[in-house]
Amino acid sequence: MTGSEKKIVGVTTACHATAHFFEQAFPPVLKLVEADFGLGLAGAGGIGNIFPLFFGIGALPAGMIVDRWGSRRTLLAFLLTCAAAGIAVLFVHNLWVFAFLLMVMGLAAGLYHPAGTTLISHNVEQVGTGLGIQGMGGNLGLAVMPVIAAAVASTLGWRAAYAVLAVPAILLAMYFIVNKNLGNNRDHEPLSNEHEIARVEPIKTTRWVPLIMLFTLGMLNGFCYRGMLTFLPTFFSNNSGTGRGIMQGGALTTIVLVNGVVGQYIGGRLADRFHRSALFASCFTISAPLLATLGMWSSHYAVVAAALFAFLYFANQPVGNALVMELSSNSFRGRAYGIYFFMNFGMGSFSATVSGWVGERYGLDAIFPFLGAVLAGTALMGWGLVAAMSRIKRS
Repeated sequence: MTGSEKKIVGVTTACHATAHFFEQAFPPVLKLVEADFGLGLAGAGGIGNIFPLFFGIGALPAGMIVDRWGSRRTLLAFLLTCAAAGIAVLFVHNLWVFAFLLMVMGLAAGLYHPAGTTLISHNVEQVGTGLGIQGMGGNLGLAVMPVIAAAVASTLGWRAAYAVLAVPAILLAMYFIVNKNLGNNRDHEPLSNEHEIARVEPIKTTRWVPLIMLFTLGMLNGFCYRGMLTFLPTFFSNNSGTGRGIMQGGALTTIVLVNGVVGQYIGGRLADRFHRSALFASCFTISAPLLATLGMWSSHYAVVAAALFAFLYFANQPVGNALVMELSSNSFRGRAYGIYFFMNFGMGSFSATVSGWVGERYGLDAIFPFLGAVLAGTALMGWGLVAAMSRIKRS
């Protein structure tokens, strides 16, 4: 990578981590919020659903905003809005105002994925590697935020946990303000040589049939991941065999998520070297039996299965992101990423409700075979995408 490419990958990696910092701030403080506002567990869970839902919804307009404003301005809007909302939480003592701020944070954080991935796809020659590295930042944000939020909340209160998040957001916003030429891709072309950005060959035609298939695969993939992640800590807690079920459940889930960091990097490297759609379908094929049998193991063996699933899920992220680039024209790129991340995060978020119904009716362990069956169907569709891509290459 050139010096400017490294800057772009570095700052998008930091922004990705910050977006997931905000996403993961609520679960560690859920019990404190519940007690503060006099909620039941179901009510607190409903409040906790606000951010991820609008996180997905925010990706839709984000694609259009990126195509109009460019990635730099869109990322700046995400950072400043999240920082302002995080600071505002310090002064909130009304549940509905807090819910509104969570909605604002979700919509603003939803701007990141279309903006960050578009910025890399336009300006980094080794796009798979770049997407994999910035994906690692998101995984680190997911994994370390529960520890940070719990530590701050235990000493300064749960509201301070949100205010602390404003610090990295403001620092990154200042970086974009100072570097005005970074990622200025409104013309949908790579930057000129004076900025040392590699010239990426423009894609002029959107391949609609495989792209719609890819959107559907993203939704199903997100559905399986969200369902697994929602109920995995409870599964580990119930099967801990110790008196520290909740603590062990959280710790084991963190181990699983940290493992995904490696998956992001390796997936990004592979996306630059091998047939992307075949990699995409292969990950689904291998993941399905791991997810389906997860509930059959004791917690320690289940950690291995869950860690392998997380590795494959996150390895598939840069591959899927690179496929969006491969199938969408330069002028449609931001909107394509917006739709893709809406399907993954927004539509996939309903898995918590559906999987919860399965768990109530058939038991917690039944959730994983159900999600594994969905993922098996996803694998079949994934190989259909391979066939569609092969037809394109032959034509």
